[in-house]
Amino acid sequence: MSISLFVQILGWVASVALAFLLGNVLRPFLNSYSSEKGKNRATKEDIADLTRIVEGIKAEISEGVWDRQRQRELKRDVIVETLRDLSVLDACVNNVWQLWNGVSAPTPAEVEQRFQRIYGPYSECHSMIKGSISRVRCLAGKNFADKLDALLNKVHFFSVLIVSQDERARSKEFKLELDECKDAVHTAADAEL
Repeated sequence: MSISLFVQILGWVASVALAFLLGNVLRPFLNSYSSEKGKNRATKEDIADLTRIVEGIKAEISEGVWDRQRQRELKRDVIVETLRDLSVLDACVNNVWQLWNGVSAPTPAEVEQRFQRIYGPYSECHSMIKGSISRVRCLAGKNFADKLDALLNKVHFFSVLIVSQDERARSKEFKLELDECKDAVHTAADAEL
């Protein structure tokens, strides 16, 4: 046997022995390394999935909070707008009632002329509020809308009495009923706000 062949065989045996040793020594390390690497990758994917889920839940909660806030703002706005219109209507009713119950007795023509000047804005305001009852009912609540509707019906009845020149429109009791309805509307508005 020649030396070169012997060196080749020795190199081959050394390579096999080294491979065997490295395989047996490195295999547990490589197995645990690849196992740990797999766990880390799975955890990373799980964290990404959980993050997406958490962000989705945060977005839903944020949207829900925004929706409730917006609904409260709309409710407040419709109540404030209605109460503002109601104060205009109340001023018109008071003007009509004072005209009807005036100290000086104007002629029928003067009463008619004054009444037409006052009744136009009253009629407009009454119609505007009456037309918005469904929006009020939807946004501001049934109790407030019911009280407002009762007041508007009472005011409408008052205007019918005035137009027909019925003496009941002159009574202080009727005016007190109107004021009680108006107070009920304000109380319901306060409860809603």
